[in-house]
Formats: sequence, C-alpha cells, structure tokens
Amino acid sequence: MAATQVARLRRSPGNFRALTGITPAAFDQLLAQVQPRHAAAEAKRLGRPDRKRQPGAGPKHTLVVGDRLLMLLIYYRTHVTHKFLGFLFGIDDSNVGRNANPLQPLLAGISP
Repeated sequence: MAATQVARLRRSPGNFRALTGITPAAFDQLLAQVQPRHAAAEAKRLGRPDRKRQPGAGPKHTLVVGDRLLMLLIYYRTHVTHKFLGFLFGIDDSNVGRNANPLQPLLAGISP
C-alpha cells in the first residue's frame, strides 16, 4: 500500500506546520472530527431518492479523506493553483476541487 501524503509530510513536522498552519497532532484531532461528518454526508448523498446510479457505482476517489483534508488545508494556507495541488497529490488538476470542495462545509463549526 502506498504511503499517504499525510504520512509523508508527517515525517517533517516543521514543513507540516508551514504548509497547513497546524501541527500533525492538531491535524489528527481535526481529522477525527471530520471523518464522522464525512461518513454521514456520504451516506446522505448516496441514499438520496433521486439518485440515478446504485450506491457504489461510479468512479472512486483516489485519495483517502486524510489526504483530501490535507490538500484543502494546504490550499487554504498557500492558495496555490489546482494544477500544483494535483501534481503534489498525484491527481489531475480537474479532480482537486472534486476531492477538496465536499470537505469545506464539514469544517464549518469545528473549533480548533
């Protein structure tokens, strides 16, 4: 299994903080709050009555939730282009928004 970007960046706590604005420990706490919200949002999205495909159909996300959150935090901190984030995370730049945008409303109301 390939190492996640979170695991790779965690090896350098100074760079982790410089790129995200938070420590790896604070990231873990944030991720612990985001994951259940993400699971609930996905269940709601997949269970909507007007859904045209069966749950589980369609393309899957390449990145795990932790990497998607890391990408969003790096974007918030640095405001780099989607092309650059796509390069860093090994996805096409058109998929950066699809990976990061659904997490934005999940961060609302979470206190640091």
